[in-house]
Amino acid sequence: MTECERIVKEGIVPEDFLKEETRCDFFVDSTRKKIWAIVLDLLKEFDSVCKKNGLKYYLAFGSLIGAVRHKGFIPWDDDLDVLMFRDDYQKLLALSDSFHTPYFLQTPYTDKNAFFSFAKLRNDYTTYISKHMSYQGFHSGVWLDIFPLDNSILEKGEDIYNQVKELALENSTYMRMKYPFLSEADQERVRKWKGMDPLKVYEKINSLAASFNDVDTKYVASAVCTLSPYRKLVFRKVLFEKSVYLDFENITVPAPAGYHEVLSTTYGDYMKYPPLNERGTWHKDLIIDPDTPYSMRLKHT
Repeated sequence: MTECERIVKEGIVPEDFLKEETRCDFFVDSTRKKIWAIVLDLLKEFDSVCKKNGLKYYLAFGSLIGAVRHKGFIPWDDDLDVLMFRDDYQKLLALSDSFHTPYFLQTPYTDKNAFFSFAKLRNDYTTYISKHMSYQGFHSGVWLDIFPLDNSILEKGEDIYNQVKELALENSTYMRMKYPFLSEADQERVRKWKGMDPLKVYEKINSLAASFNDVDTKYVASAVCTLSPYRKLVFRKVLFEKSVYLDFENITVPAPAGYHEVLSTTYGDYMKYPPLNERGTWHKDLIIDPDTPYSMRLKHT
């Protein structure tokens, strides 16, 4: 039985959810629909563990746009992001044994070969492999990204963010080094790699991001998420004081009550669709197989 067959059988999504369709002039094929079903199942498992342990989280980034603008996934997106305040995030990491196969909470402490700056919840019976990291040997199933949210001080936070970004680049380079088909740009990155212990780099990243957590600040930031400029990742803390629940496909999901300001800070006019030729996934160069465990695909990569 494939994961999608199990997910339908357990009623996580109805069978017709997997049918191909066109949304917002974008064709959503059967593979993307299967990825969505698996991600929704990951969210259900994540939500269950959080509720059992009194942990709070919020839908974030493009996934939050999806909830507000589409009442589900952005049609050309293929993953899901959540934010947690650092205290709850650390409690979650200590609960890694609460996730049972096929679910796997990935950090450098649970997967010695993975050095992402944040945690991922993966489904080990699926395949979602970044080609340039496919020789690193870590768990590579479909994922849910889990980002910590930390206190920030505007005039000091940008320096912290810049240090985190530089360190994250070191570990990203490290995880590419075994790939025999590196681009010229990645080869140059490898040549400039400083040879730092990736676990110590990971710990330094999260220590830096949490620098102001003992201070009562008016702002919070997701400093370990370095894909956008710092000023697009720092928010007024009051926006997260309350949660609201938004429709997302066939479920409801928690979001910060101040989601409009949060999204406007990061994306500007987030209700405006990108041009047709720019509608596509963020995640390029992937080996995707929602019906096969990554461990079987890695042997043939």
